[in-house]
Amino acid sequence: MFRDSGSASSPVNTPVNVAQLTGINYINEITVTEFPTQSLGLRFRFKVVVFTDFATDGVVSSVSSSFILADLPDKPSQAPTRNTNTDENVVAVDIIQVPGNNGSPIVSYNIEIDDGFGGSFIEL
Repeated sequence: MFRDSGSASSPVNTPVNVAQLTGINYINEITVTEFPTQSLGLRFRFKVVVFTDFATDGVVSSVSSSFILADLPDKPSQAPTRNTNTDENVVAVDIIQVPGNNGSPIVSYNIEIDDGFGGSFIEL
């Protein structure tokens, strides 16, 4: 298995998972964990080269479309709004889910409130 450097113009010729794949006759899924440092947000392409006793130079697959390595999620597209269930004891806030997570699953949201004295926000 081979990958590119994360640049759209780079060749797909960096070997990955070579030792893991040697001697395997059938492959359904491969987990690639070998990436250059500072790869978050880059797009990578892959190809597979199959070697046999009759194809010692290898038979090359087509190059995959690019996949983005996990990056920071998108910024929320809208400010929170006051929910109609707000009363003198409870402030209900509606939030909109961020448009995309860029391959990095969102595990939680933090809500912050202005302290009312000039713009400092504190986490609820």
